[in-house]
Amino acid sequence: MSGAGVEQHFESPKALIDHARNNLYRLDVDVTDWTNSGPYQLTEAFDEVDGMDVFTLRLREAIPKRFSLQTFDIVGELRSALDQAVHACAANFGNAPSSGLHFPIAERPEGLTNALDNGGSRNIPAQIRPFFRAFGTHKMGNPTIWALNKLRNTKMHALLIHPCVATNGVVAVPHMEPGQTSYAYYGRQRFRIGPWQDAENGMEIFACSHGVERTFHLEVDAFLTVGNSPLLVGKSLTGILNAMAGEVERIVTAIETETARIVALGTP
Repeated sequence: MSGAGVEQHFESPKALIDHARNNLYRLDVDVTDWTNSGPYQLTEAFDEVDGMDVFTLRLREAIPKRFSLQTFDIVGELRSALDQAVHACAANFGNAPSSGLHFPIAERPEGLTNALDNGGSRNIPAQIRPFFRAFGTHKMGNPTIWALNKLRNTKMHALLIHPCVATNGVVAVPHMEPGQTSYAYYGRQRFRIGPWQDAENGMEIFACSHGVERTFHLEVDAFLTVGNSPLLVGKSLTGILNAMAGEVERIVTAIETETARIVALGTP
């Protein structure tokens, strides 16, 4: 098979990546417009149990449901591009059965080995199987692709898009980082971030003793994120999806290049 033939087989997965990137661009515009509309507010309320004034980040309006739909489509297209790249590769080796050609992703390294030897990726051609193993697409080896697979396997109605915040800390005496509680002559201060509580439509950011002089300055950058995996904590929705698109494109390009190299050697 010629190099042109290899390229033709890979048109489908590359088209999926392009479509996912177009959808991601539209999602980024929509999220930016929504963020610029001022959906967040910082509220203050007295907690009678703790005797503290609690500052909570809340939403003035619900997160648009279309963001979940758009995210679900993008994740599905990127995950499908990986599977289609495997089929494109196998077609060049004259081995494209109807099963056993899933792109291998696993929780642990041994799961990846099992997928390639006996599982859903068992029919990847032997000539190129070590190349797939080298991608290391398990939780610790390639967390970006592992997270993509986790999101893809999440039911659309359960796809959790929620606010997250970033801050350099509370400018106070002493300076505080998230998770800290301090005591000073002017009372107690507590600085903790999240997690987001749907039932309360908010997340606590900071608390201080009631009735004391305010001695702190707090700046919070709020943004949307997706999922609840520790690997995604503190990362923006569109930043996560852009990283996934870039990694999928890198892998598909590498598969195509290696397939063309082997085909050129006449070894299929």
